Amino acid sequence: MRELDDRKKLWITATQAAEYLGVSLVTLRKMEKKGDLVPFRTPGGHRRYSLEILEECVRKKRQ
Repeated sequence: MRELDDRKKLWITATQAAEYLGVSLVTLRKMEKKGDLVPFRTPGGHRRYSLEILEECVRKKRQ
């Protein structure tokens, strides 16, 4: 169970998040603007997404 908890704390790039969700970067940004996803911003302004947030998004899509 600890391994799963550690995995959910991983932060991935926008490109990796789009690939994980099976969408384009443009669609990922649209999802962010709608409030479906809230990325973490690095001090340099880069977006990072947690796997936990992405998995929650996938669950909502399936419903």
